[in-house]
Order: sequence, then structure tokens, then C-alpha cells
Amino acid sequence: MKKILVLCLCILSTGVHALQIDTMVKVADKGGSGVFTLTNETDNASFISTKVSKIEIKNNIVSYIPYVKDNLKDWEVTTTLPKLILDSHRVKNIGVRSLCSESCDVTTDQVYRIEFTPSVYYREGEKRKSAVNFNYGYAPIFVIPAKESVIKYTIENKGKQIRVKNDGNTFLKIHVDQCTSEITTKCSQRITVLAGRDKEFQLLDNSINSTLKLAIGNHDLTYYQEKSVTSGSPLIRN
Repeated sequence: MKKILVLCLCILSTGVHALQIDTMVKVADKGGSGVFTLTNETDNASFISTKVSKIEIKNNIVSYIPYVKDNLKDWEVTTTLPKLILDSHRVKNIGVRSLCSESCDVTTDQVYRIEFTPSVYYREGEKRKSAVNFNYGYAPIFVIPAKESVIKYTIENKGKQIRVKNDGNTFLKIHVDQCTSEITTKCSQRITVLAGRDKEFQLLDNSINSTLKLAIGNHDLTYYQEKSVTSGSPLIRN
């Protein structure tokens, strides 16, 4: 799940305010619905369009199936506001809801990418500014979780990286925490690994250690374990 940049990431360090979102991973409620909260921190109104894609993972390859008019009958979720105008310094909730109800596959997570793409909106008669308007959007994921979580994984401490192979049917949340009273920065990071993914993540400088302390959980923490993984000795749950 990555940010979609309209211009470039360097704007993040310039102090320019832009569109903000409350989370990059939203888990649906029992009815298959959820809400993203958008905040327009710019001095102009924004026109925001939304796009939905189904995420499928096979053989560790991620593919995206865009929801368009041609496959309307296959849509499993939709947003409540496909297009909207968000005024300057205002907040708006955008709902996502399931369309398939009981027909959805509940044996594994159903995962979707929800793209929010903004552009500056000028009302009729409003003066347009000649300066370049920096803005960027987001592509968070929306997850309808499996009815029953099956937890299977292999986790390896590879020195500067941590490898997570998720062979279960639901996504994992992993917290790497190497912080101490003396080390308080660049020592804690959170990782989300979708079902079916085998991926390496770069560790923060102060997280690198021969033994990593982990907290591992599923979406609702019905599975939660605190474990350690040592270099050369993978942590395996089958």
C-alpha cells in the first residue's frame, strides 16, 4: 500500500499542507463496511475522486483489478462518494461498503485498494492562483477479514532486514520494538503483511539486532503473541 504522489515526495519536507487520511489500513466491520476520514489542510477546495481495485495475491505476486463500468457485475465493494468537493480545512468521511453480502468469500481476507486522488477545485468566479499547487493522494487498503483466522507464518531475522512469509488466510500486524531507556528513536516499527505475501522489510537503524522482539497479531487480536526471533533461527508457526 503506497502513497500516490501527484508531484513528488519532497513536498513532505517543505511544510506544505495537503490532503490527510486517518489510516492506510481499514478493517471492515461485521457487515463489511468501513469509513475513511479525509482532511483538506490546503487553502483551496479540493476535488477528490475515488477508485477501487480488488487486490489478488497468487504465488507472491500482487495484482490489481480496477473496478470499472465493464466489470460492474463483479464489484464486491463500493464507496459512498465516488467524487466529492472537500472545502479548505474541512473534514469528510468516505464510506466503503460490501455489495456481495453472504456471497462474499469468507474463507480468506478480501482486500481492496481505495484510491483518493485530489486536485485543486475553483468555484465559478474564483480567482485562480498562478503558483503550482502541491497536492497528493493516498491508496489505503480496505480489508474484509476472513470469518475465521488461520495463522501460519515464517519470520526470519536477516540482519538489516526482517522477512515475513504469511501462509495464513488473514493479514498479520507485526510490531518490532527494540527501544530501551537509552534508545528511543528509530527503534520501533509496525509492519502489515497480507495473506499470501513473502516479503522483506528494511529494519530501522536502531532496530537491527541479533535478536528481535516482536508482537504478532491478527486484525482483532484474537491471535496475539509476543515472540523473539534470532538470526539463523526462523520463527515458524504452522
